[in-house]
Amino acid sequence: MKKIIIFGIGDFAQLATLYLEKTLNFEVEAYTLHKEYIVGDTCFGKPLIPFEEIEKTYPISQYDMFVALGYKKKNSIKREVFNLVKAKGYKLISYISPKATVDINTTRIGENCFIFDNVIIEPFAQIGDNVTIWGGAFIAHHTTVGSHCFIAPRAAIAGRVIIEESCFLGVNSTIRDNIKIAKQSVIGAGVVILKDTQAEGVYKARETFLPIKG
Repeated sequence: MKKIIIFGIGDFAQLATLYLEKTLNFEVEAYTLHKEYIVGDTCFGKPLIPFEEIEKTYPISQYDMFVALGYKKKNSIKREVFNLVKAKGYKLISYISPKATVDINTTRIGENCFIFDNVIIEPFAQIGDNVTIWGGAFIAHHTTVGSHCFIAPRAAIAGRVIIEESCFLGVNSTIRDNIKIAKQSVIGAGVVILKDTQAEGVYKARETFLPIKG
């Protein structure tokens, strides 16, 4: 049984605990956050330890870690914490639901990825580090998803798409084949993207492919 520390105390952390313990037989030993954000000493009935001190109680040689953070500030917080955990030397685990369809022989899945139930990833896709893919999303063949991306339920990505790092794809969004989603793009729920996007562009329903700076 692998012993895991989870960075985060929100809904995603609770969901990750459920999947990791019941599906993969991992044991979540504790949760961690930066010291300044900690209130109390427990989370979901388990210890809550300041990240700055985590290795004193849970040494790197005995514990792996998973960063369970949602989409905030264009994934910059998620990326920052991922890098801090790596700098401490912890191994970051990835989870692929047994109910997902992923050809692990032809598809690269990076570190600290979480792939929920009913996700389909076709052969020869590449998924970077620190990527969250929620239930029912579809990623077609030869598509590349950069690190630190968040893909919401039932997003549909066609073949040979390039999604650069730190992008957000909303519920039921659709990306046409052979285009590029530039870094830190935000694709709203239900939006259809038919052309390359601009870096840091925000694309809303009924405003498809019209970047709005936030």
